[in-house]
Amino acid sequence: MKNVLVLGATGNVAQYFIDSFANVAPDDMQLTLWARNSRRLPRSQHEAYQVYEGDMYDATTLVPAIADADIIVSFIGSSPMPTYAQALIDAINMSGRTIDRVIWLRTGGMMGETIGGEGRIARSMPGYFNQQLRGGEMLMGLTLTQPLSVL
Repeated sequence: MKNVLVLGATGNVAQYFIDSFANVAPDDMQLTLWARNSRRLPRSQHEAYQVYEGDMYDATTLVPAIADADIIVSFIGSSPMPTYAQALIDAINMSGRTIDRVIWLRTGGMMGETIGGEGRIARSMPGYFNQQLRGGEMLMGLTLTQPLSVL
């Protein structure tokens, strides 16, 4: 059975993913949820899935969830993306686990299509998009103890 680890499980897009998963995933896949505050997850998800809690600034809190993961889907939001990416890389290395794939989904508008008007995030958070780019580059250039493909 393939285990899909969902990082940032309490977010809106992550919740949509979790709710849709059962309808579209193959029968040989299961979810594990990881959140900063797992109390924000619905009771039904606590009953249906293995749930972990941790802090993206501390790679050691990710290791137990990664220990059984085959695929990681991250919905971790906002900045500092390079810090989060490094924590994930460190946690994967600490776990010694072979991860088949990391998918990191971001919802900030790269083309200025953000809520509240064109370019608001870019103006209100200087360096926001550069941080996202740097985090992506870090994940694409992983140096791991185990093989990994990144989409």
